[in-house]
This record gives sequence, structure tokens and C-alpha cells, in this order.
Amino acid sequence: MSWILLPRTSIFFLTLLLFGCGASQTIGPKKPQRADFCDMQHVHTVVDAKTPELRNCYDQALAKNPNLTAGKWVVGWVIMPNGRPLSRRTKVHAAPVQNSGLESCLVEAVNGFIFNRPRSAPGRPVMCGIRMPFVFDHQGTPVLDAVKRPR
Repeated sequence: MSWILLPRTSIFFLTLLLFGCGASQTIGPKKPQRADFCDMQHVHTVVDAKTPELRNCYDQALAKNPNLTAGKWVVGWVIMPNGRPLSRRTKVHAAPVQNSGLESCLVEAVNGFIFNRPRSAPGRPVMCGIRMPFVFDHQGTPVLDAVKRPR
């Protein structure tokens, strides 16, 4: 018998296809649900206040590698019910070039952010998934290049 190796996402969808995705009973405390319960204006306010930290990450990487490309780094994180990022879920999703020093510095900076607690759903704690692009150039501050920025 030969085995076919599939990526995780394929395995996930194959499992859904075989076993369905119907409702199930959870025993124990209710798991946090992920939804759009974060105040995005507050998220942008926090990130704006931490811009010098983010810029410092890029400047340190640029000092080590003067040929570092300017561009957009997309960082994603999950805000837990306590308002802190879930560190194991914070990562760089897209970058113009691979630079592990810059990426780990950005992840560490974001993990230090403290946000307001997400609004809760009836009887359940919630988490918020955030994905935010940061555009760096060789001079000046990063541009928060969010698609829908609240006013």
C-alpha cells in the first residue's frame, strides 16, 4: 500500500469532507470564539503609539544589512480575551525579502502590545485575528498600510 503525502490544509479539507463539519457538543469550559469583536480604531491607536519600536526593528536590520530591501511586511496576530497577543500565533505572513532578525524583532514587538479586551459574545470569550501590513523605507517611519482604517 502506498501513501500519498498531502499538505495540512488538504488533510483538513479532506477530513471535513469525510466526517462533515456539523455541530458538536463541547465538554468543559467554552472555547473562545474568533470573530470581529476588536475595536480596530483602538488597535490602530496602539500600533501608532508603538511605531518607534517597529521602526527600530527595521533600522537594526538595515544597520546589519545596508542592502535590505524597503517594502511591506505583513504581520498577523491574535488578540486573546485578556487583550494580549497570543505569542505562538504572531508571525510575519509576507515580506519582500527573508530577514529573520527583522521578522523576529517585529514579532517580539507585537507580542509586547497591550490592547483593550475584545467585546465578548453572549456568554463566550472572544479572540480577534489581526493582519496588518507595515511598509518600511530607508528613511522615515513605517506606513501603516491597512486596507480599512477607521476614522
